Amino acid sequence: MKVKLLLIALLLGTVTAHAATPVAQLRAAAEQAAPFTPAAASLDPRVQVARCEAPLQSELSSVRGRQATVLVRCTQPQWTLYVPVRAVGRDQVVVLQRSIAGDTVIRAEDVALESRTALAAGYGSFDDPQSVIGLHSRRALPAGRVLGPADVTRPAVVRRGDRVGIEVQTAAVTIRMNGEALADGGVGQRIPVRNVSSGKRLEAIVRSAGTVEVPR
Repeated sequence: MKVKLLLIALLLGTVTAHAATPVAQLRAAAEQAAPFTPAAASLDPRVQVARCEAPLQSELSSVRGRQATVLVRCTQPQWTLYVPVRAVGRDQVVVLQRSIAGDTVIRAEDVALESRTALAAGYGSFDDPQSVIGLHSRRALPAGRVLGPADVTRPAVVRRGDRVGIEVQTAAVTIRMNGEALADGGVGQRIPVRNVSSGKRLEAIVRSAGTVEVPR
């Protein structure tokens, strides 16, 4: 996430170095309000704001994955600074060991746990190789990629055009009707289906090969 450093208010006139709030204090205030620990504030050392005569105030402005924006504020004199902050540290994540083509079944030898910085790991990365073994790649993926949910999908057990049993659960009974799959789908995925008797189109969840369920 590219975050611009926004300087909303400065003292009128030029701020000299000896009259400026030390950049180290600005960074510390921003990192204190970050939603992750440890954190590192991205602040240009040339930024100068008037020396704050009151304790610096900081609060979280926004967060997206491993990056956030923190508002740092002074009340005497009044100025406001938005500071980008990112997570630091290292995580154990699932990394692809070889390049694979799209729609390839991921095998145990294709992946391994490796240490990555929190920023490089990204949001939603897998931390257990068993979580991805047997899944299919959505597209061609390069060796060294940290795998995330957007990279993989469950293998299809229902194919478009297959005849399926459509189940509708009620409080008392289960209603079953004949249907046709209108898209491929793996277990747990939603796909469109058609009731062959009425022609009505429905959204259903794939439960197994040949069976889908219309959620209540």
